[in-house]
Amino acid sequence: MQFALPVPSAGGAPIDQPPSSDTAPRHGRRRGAPRSPEAELAANGVILPAPADEGTGGSSPGAAPATATAPESAPTSTATAPHTATPAPRPRGRRRALPAAEVEPAETAAPQDPPAAAPAELTSEPGLDPWVQDPAPPAPAAEADPWLEEAPDDAQEDPAAPAPALAPAADGAVDPAPESPTPAPAPARFRTELHGLRAVAIGMVVAYHVWFNRVSGGVDVFLLISAFLLTGSFLRRMERAQPLRVPQYWLRAFSRLVPPAAVVIALTTIAGLTILPASRARSLLDEAIASALYAQNWLLAARSVDYYAPDHSLASPLQHFWSLAIQGQVFLLWPLLLLLAALIVRVTRLRPAAVVAAIFGVIAIASFTYAQLRLPISQAFTYFDTGARLWEFALGSLLACALPLLERRRAEGPSAARALLSWTGLAAMLACGWVVDVAGAFPGAIALWPLLAACLVLAAGRSGTRWGADALLSAAPVQRLGGISYALYLVHWPLLVIALHLTGRSHAGALLGSSVVLASLLLAWGLTRWVDSPVRRSPWIAAKWRRGAGVIALSWALVIGIALGGSAVLDRQVREAAPPAATVDPYPGAASLLPSAGPVPAGVSPIPALSEIRGDMVDWAGDCPESMPGLVGDLREYCTVVPTGAPSDAPLVIIAGNSHALQAQPMIQEVAREQGWRLISVARPQCSFGEATGSEWCAEYSREVVALLQQNDTAALITYATTAGIPGAAGEQSADGFSVLAAQVLDSGIPILGMRDVPRLEMDFVDCVESGTDCTSPVSASLAPEDLSAQIAEALAARPDAAPGSASITAVDLTASLCPGGTCVPVVGNVYTYVDDNHMTAAYARTMAPALQQSLDSARFRPRTAAPAVSPAPGAPDPSDQGGASDQGGASDQGAG
Repeated sequence: MQFALPVPSAGGAPIDQPPSSDTAPRHGRRRGAPRSPEAELAANGVILPAPADEGTGGSSPGAAPATATAPESAPTSTATAPHTATPAPRPRGRRRALPAAEVEPAETAAPQDPPAAAPAELTSEPGLDPWVQDPAPPAPAAEADPWLEEAPDDAQEDPAAPAPALAPAADGAVDPAPESPTPAPAPARFRTELHGLRAVAIGMVVAYHVWFNRVSGGVDVFLLISAFLLTGSFLRRMERAQPLRVPQYWLRAFSRLVPPAAVVIALTTIAGLTILPASRARSLLDEAIASALYAQNWLLAARSVDYYAPDHSLASPLQHFWSLAIQGQVFLLWPLLLLLAALIVRVTRLRPAAVVAAIFGVIAIASFTYAQLRLPISQAFTYFDTGARLWEFALGSLLACALPLLERRRAEGPSAARALLSWTGLAAMLACGWVVDVAGAFPGAIALWPLLAACLVLAAGRSGTRWGADALLSAAPVQRLGGISYALYLVHWPLLVIALHLTGRSHAGALLGSSVVLASLLLAWGLTRWVDSPVRRSPWIAAKWRRGAGVIALSWALVIGIALGGSAVLDRQVREAAPPAATVDPYPGAASLLPSAGPVPAGVSPIPALSEIRGDMVDWAGDCPESMPGLVGDLREYCTVVPTGAPSDAPLVIIAGNSHALQAQPMIQEVAREQGWRLISVARPQCSFGEATGSEWCAEYSREVVALLQQNDTAALITYATTAGIPGAAGEQSADGFSVLAAQVLDSGIPILGMRDVPRLEMDFVDCVESGTDCTSPVSASLAPEDLSAQIAEALAARPDAAPGSASITAVDLTASLCPGGTCVPVVGNVYTYVDDNHMTAAYARTMAPALQQSLDSARFRPRTAAPAVSPAPGAPDPSDQGGASDQGGASDQGAG
């Protein structure tokens, strides 16, 4: 037998979309005969294309409308049309009551054949929300992308899948069986104000990126809307006791999201390899693959990328894919959670909305708490952390659960209160990034501002007034912008970065910014028309799941193939630039500055190659044994065993400090290998040893380092005692808590090697070399005239409260080995000196090992080899007080390696 289904969408799929704000509430049972399909469609303002293939029953997302009549055996049901539509005449007659014996069980009831589409003349409004259901060609406002969410396609449903059971009512009408959790809701309509809200959000993102260099909150609004639509779609399926068909949803969503993204990634990668400096090419290839596979956020987090960096010209042209990566991960996770909710509903018979709200309420609280705890520890990592962003999606899901309750309590007709509510939300959303500089605060509590503002707009819905914000959001230009919003987000950032690089500017002014925005709009329109829409509307792709999977696979193959090809080209360039083998080291680096050094070989291309130099950074492994005493907090992540070949009973030397200490590791490693030290690094980017104020996580890190040193038989601590100033802004200084923490270490009998910080440059050396301009920077721009590290060592040695047996701190200044003659230059001894404007290359740091060893020999620095020595008797010479060196262990001097 056949039974009533909700009004079908394209190809017969039930309409899945969060309830419209002006849909009238329904009361009582649905009984009586329905309108004809044409009248039902006209009453609800729905434009439906015809089925693509009668033989397969597949839907045609973009098929042309066709006129057809409903089968005579069509089931009957009554639906109340929204108040905005003119109801059609009701057909006469009622369906006869079915005896109980004729009612088929849910397991065997066959779903109804999808009715044919109505002719376009019967429609009065744009088609379904294109991010929930496929739009029809005649509807301009529905020319949108699947950027946020596509509902599962019922037209492809398995005929053998269980359907809602039917039971005869007392009056003879066929109603849903009592087993159904809730009656089937009324069909939803296309919400133009929601579509316009997307346009506003993308406009905020583009404008703030291009002109204002600030965070707008627009991306956060996108994340909320995506979960709002996705959850509402699946929630209505649960209420209708329909299968969720999660694999089909994944296939449909990603087969439509991936192709436009792949085209942009491929073209950006090709342009980057052609236009951008070779130094940025290698990292761009890695990001291309990560972006295509929805892992870009984790790659940027691992690289500690500063999203708030003021110079956009140095940013990655694929950096904006971080949000799409998080969204793609949620599109995989959310359906699984909703599937869990459906199982709970089936077992407990609880209301679906209550179960879904409970699950996402827990996620929202947990994720929000996690974000607040992680934000002070590492904002750069937390910004890209999926776990810290889940609460934004969960808030959208909670709104999808709550909105139907609000709809039942609101009156019909125009509402000034709803108009005011929508204006309040829209104004608050637009003002967030402008009124408050939220740099460094996302995704913290400040993100509630734009998200709650968007919730007000969604909750207000259609006010029915001409002056409400919904009227503005429903305007044709805004709808068209919403239709290309996905493509506009994809293309605007690469265009901006490339334009800034070509013009040599760090910010886009009014003219350049306007050109970038105009070009972005044109490219977004083209991408939507010639890539997005053909794939999304293709009945051939929709007919078979293998074809959708093939579209995804081909898109990935395009990106990965270009990335691998680009990597091969860069490798060949490096090989061709390599000089022939020579008896003399062609790359002496800092060793060429030693008095005993010979002439530097001429005609040799410096290393690392410019295409590799950005990656010449020392990384951490986090491979210290868990049993190591004091290994807590951030130290677990950053603690790295540096191989030196020393035996297990050799003196243990520990490196601590920020990324400058990490970059100094290669020269310390060479010295440790020659001296027979065991070496461990706990250097942590962004945190100098001794920071007591500013960032709480850095203060905690410094305290954890002191405890680690004291709980292990540490022979020495190597760190930077000073922090170079920023040219033109600040001078050289010491961390505010360095003297206090260094005293604690010394009083524990652990000597310290306090190095002077590397000079900061007035420009990025790599970009400067590639631009062909003068690339020299004076040391005096960032370092004090006198060695500040030596002054700190003298102050610590003279402190009156030093504990008996306290060790000494040795100051080392290697500035002359990095910037000879007081001037920093890009190349010394055929080796590039800097990765950027403040980090040595690992290759050059390794060549500084002989200079470091000479400095240690001159200062007679030695790690201790036993427990702290007992304080000498009065009048006896102190063996540790020799030129500021520490010699508690009595280790013999060794020559430079």
